[in-house]
Amino acid sequence: MSSMTDAISARLQMEILRPFTVARGIIQSGAAQFPIQGVIYFFQNPQLWPLYLRMVPPILIVHVSVFLSVFSTLFLLNVSAAMCCCGPFGLLVGAGITAQEANFITSYILDNYLIPRPMDSLFDTVLCQEGMESVVIPGKLKRVVGPSFGDRLWETSLWTTVTFPSDIYSTLRPVGLSFIPVFGPMALSFNGAVAKGNSFEKRFYRLSRLRGRQVKYLIKEREGDYWSFGFVANILESVPLLGTFFYFTNQIGGALLAVKYYQEGRTQF
Repeated sequence: MSSMTDAISARLQMEILRPFTVARGIIQSGAAQFPIQGVIYFFQNPQLWPLYLRMVPPILIVHVSVFLSVFSTLFLLNVSAAMCCCGPFGLLVGAGITAQEANFITSYILDNYLIPRPMDSLFDTVLCQEGMESVVIPGKLKRVVGPSFGDRLWETSLWTTVTFPSDIYSTLRPVGLSFIPVFGPMALSFNGAVAKGNSFEKRFYRLSRLRGRQVKYLIKEREGDYWSFGFVANILESVPLLGTFFYFTNQIGGALLAVKYYQEGRTQF
């Protein structure tokens, strides 16, 4: 009972301090510069170019197909809704929302179906070049040993009362936010940028063999960092014709950000 009380208390404290944590991450982390550093790193390391050339065809096909499909179906709808809330600025807001939707769909398809292994290989290559073989090699050789059935059953029974309401809230929150003028799109945009930044660190979670709850804690701790990174990454990937290239270099930037976290000792619990 005490462990559950402590968990609830810690969660409440985290939520109360969340605005300050996010603001500190945005201001102090410097994460916004890492997508740009990824571009610079790419040109400074020609050994990465063959990896990029092999990945260009599938990335380019997905980017072009998704952007054409999303803009042809959702652009007018998003602009109309945005103009009702933002007036003349609705055109820019609607275009930005549509681009974010296209980026989300593109990233989902690429990350889950087409190129997870090549992107993981790119991430590992950058880490090794930065002297982090001690993380990459054991992470590849070892696997996370899951808890036993009894441990899973006990953990589920212990945490369900805490996590179930949170899961429902997380599922319904985007739906509710979409109906709120002005604030809703801003909140959705914020969450999308955080998810984007976090997506480029998932490989490091696996190499570090972190469990699900540890990852969730890290995301909360680095929310401001990930928003900064994801915001810039989304802008770069929205550039016509160059989105494919920036998708690749953003992965490099994510690896460099992971190196920064590791050097700062921000990977342990």
